[in-house]
Amino acid sequence: MKHTPGPWKSDNEIVAWWGGEQPAVRVSYQDTLSMSSPVAMCDPRVGEEEALANAHLIAAAPALLEAAKHVDALMENLWNEVPWAKTFDLDIAALNEAPSELKRAIAQAEEVTA
Repeated sequence: MKHTPGPWKSDNEIVAWWGGEQPAVRVSYQDTLSMSSPVAMCDPRVGEEEALANAHLIAAAPALLEAAKHVDALMENLWNEVPWAKTFDLDIAALNEAPSELKRAIAQAEEVTA
């Protein structure tokens, strides 16, 4: 399953949707017809500041996923090339967990069982 392509953006304000009955902060993307199409709505009943923060986080999701994939690929290459345990005095358990944690987050974003 693929998500709606980015970039996404937040309206940075509370707007009315569903016929003006429900206020929300809209997260949208530009579709192929150059129209702004909603991806998500954040409920301001949690508080306007929190709803705006949620919308910004959701809007950043496609960019965060791509950045995580790039970091994952870099870590994989470094892991295969550098003898970490012998080179540095590091917490090997934490070092081993970091790539797995990143892979789980990527899989969650892409709805893939990891």
